[in-house]
Amino acid sequence: MNEEFFARYFAALDGEQPLSALEMVADDAEFAILWAPGTERRCGQFIGGREELIEFTEAGDTSGWGHLILASARVGDVELVLGETRTDEGEFIGTFVTAAELDSEGRMKRYIVGRSPGIRFSD
Repeated sequence: MNEEFFARYFAALDGEQPLSALEMVADDAEFAILWAPGTERRCGQFIGGREELIEFTEAGDTSGWGHLILASARVGDVELVLGETRTDEGEFIGTFVTAAELDSEGRMKRYIVGRSPGIRFSD
């Protein structure tokens, strides 16, 4: 593959049809999303398989913001990304760190992401 997985995944997720990103997810996928909505200690966790990831994606409002990859690395079948969520106008929303283990077809089979507005790695 010449394009990084998360570049393609986030382009689909942030696009006009967010559910199209799920075409890049294996049937037996597992995920954990750790989500801090603010700078207080409170955090939510969403876990499950492919069906729960579909539900999470359907429940989210992806209009008006998107993912920006700041740095990425690939180690074997694992891709790692440091990024930000930003409004369409470029305003910082939060920093995220994510990793995905890809199967032999390049689909995501394990996925973990943590997000917080409490720290920023870029200016």
